[in-house]
Amino acid sequence: MTGAGPQLDVIDLDADGHLLRPGGRGRVTADDVPEHLEQRLGLREDTTDIFLYVHGWRTSAERAEADARRLFSLVESVWDEQPRAYPRIEGFRPQFVCVRWPSADIRLPLDYRRIRDRTASMSLDGQVPRILGAVLGYFNEHREVPEPGPDVLAGAYGQYLHCVGHSFGSRFLLHGILEATDRLARGGPDTLAWDWGDSAYPWTLDSLTLFQAALPADAFAREPY
Repeated sequence: MTGAGPQLDVIDLDADGHLLRPGGRGRVTADDVPEHLEQRLGLREDTTDIFLYVHGWRTSAERAEADARRLFSLVESVWDEQPRAYPRIEGFRPQFVCVRWPSADIRLPLDYRRIRDRTASMSLDGQVPRILGAVLGYFNEHREVPEPGPDVLAGAYGQYLHCVGHSFGSRFLLHGILEATDRLARGGPDTLAWDWGDSAYPWTLDSLTLFQAALPADAFAREPY
């Protein structure tokens, strides 16, 4: 956790989607990913909501962290300034995570189509889905999964998991969710488990917000969505 503003956990990926050690001191090996996430993320017992943010294109590491802090500051301010709007929430103790990737790396192209293909390669051939799937799986394994209740997030007990993506970060998040879902289907580890017995929803994610998602206009018109 670094800097001013909300407490923020930051994890970094390299140009191939591999998880990096703090300060960019080399890649985390596949076997060490679970332990690394445990050390870096450490879900607090009193946390009520977990927010995972992945930034978009042409964003430096410094700006990505600053943008995440600004976004999460606004989230906190809404609760602080309008508590009466959420009468069923007894307390709001969020935990914020920012995933950074080298979208402003000079080695990456500036042309939209080329950056689209580059991020697709990081998702389809690289490690982005596996790492994000592991991050989501870590939180799901360690949190208190909300109990079934009214159709409002404030109506059930548990720790809620929210994902926020901007631009190409939205693509990375969706690939991570698909990876987690696929692992669950194959009985693998580090997946998002769903205890409510509905095969249509094999993973537990309480909200997904995508800002200016770098997706085709018909992305949700055909399977897989």
